[in-house]
Amino acid sequence: MNDWLKDYISFKYTSHRYQETNAALFIDFIPPVVGAISRIFSVFTISPLELMRTKLQSKPMSFKSFTEIAKSAVAQDGVRSLWTGMGPTLLRDVPFSAIFWYVYDFNKSRYLRTRTCISSYTNVSSAHDFPVFFLFGAMAGFTAGFFTHPFDVIKTHRQLELGESFFANRTTSTSTWKALRQLYNRKGLQALFSGVMPRLLKTTTASALMVSVFEVVKRNLSK
Repeated sequence: MNDWLKDYISFKYTSHRYQETNAALFIDFIPPVVGAISRIFSVFTISPLELMRTKLQSKPMSFKSFTEIAKSAVAQDGVRSLWTGMGPTLLRDVPFSAIFWYVYDFNKSRYLRTRTCISSYTNVSSAHDFPVFFLFGAMAGFTAGFFTHPFDVIKTHRQLELGESFFANRTTSTSTWKALRQLYNRKGLQALFSGVMPRLLKTTTASALMVSVFEVVKRNLSK
């Protein structure tokens, strides 16, 4: 979808020479916009499963115990309780996708243009593309993961509240921003970045592998 939109807008706006600047501007922002929109649908679809995963990992419990907790939550707060934590998840994943695809596509586009220019007067092997795309994916995953990590912390805390009170002896807020302020006031900035290194290791490695393998497979299938 990303590549199709880029090709379409490039063709539409560069068909008139005076619109080439506008075309470049639109094309640069297609990856983050498309990534953000697709992530919204993805988060809404898998949010109940993410809630179940977080809750089951938080403490030893059987699937039956989780089901009982979920039933109690639904009876008390309605079906929407199954989407607990979706707010901070959206605030984490939507900016993550936008930042990731902008950083990655920005570097990729300029690399491919440079390689095309060089290949016009010398033979350039595509064997280096995999490590280059791997590096670009790692850079994008690290950048996006770092700036969105506080929302990952709040998302986890909100989902752990299902069936128990996270803020002991306090009224639990349904606002993500209030939860951020409460956590910051109680434990400081360090709390908002707790566990940042393991998550950055995960997002950096997963992003690098995902995009590099995708690019290589896509190129081989298009031959």
